[in-house]
Amino acid sequence: QNKMLVAATTGRRIHTVDEHSGVAITGFISDGRQIVNRARDEAINYDETYGTKIPPKTLANRISAYIHYFTLHGALRPFGASTLIASYDPATQQHSLHMVEPSGVTYEYFGAAAGRGRQPARTEMEKLAINPKQADGGEASMIDVAEGVKQLA
Repeated sequence: QNKMLVAATTGRRIHTVDEHSGVAITGFISDGRQIVNRARDEAINYDETYGTKIPPKTLANRISAYIHYFTLHGALRPFGASTLIASYDPATQQHSLHMVEPSGVTYEYFGAAAGRGRQPARTEMEKLAINPKQADGGEASMIDVAEGVKQLA
């Protein structure tokens, strides 16, 4: 297939939901686009209703409920896409990473991998001190993003 015939945005797997939130998808692109559109609608509706940005946990829970709804009804096909939601909460000044599985289950992570190369990525992440609760010593010692990328490279 000639790359000149395909739009530059075709096949994108990382999307912006709002100024403070982003979504990465794995699996079926069409299902992922539907999830991204729903996440954007949820962010807009929350902002219009409450006058503030949607908290990361609330966004993850609403997307999770939406995805889970499709697993409950026989007339609807379940989604074939996993979703990683990275967001910043200005109220608590905390970053967070949530993964929503195709079943509708959501978990918060310090580092997560999904998709085709998830196992090698998980192996490399386990070598890093990402989780402050499991870091050695009395204090939580974490590495920054630049150091993590250098170690993974």
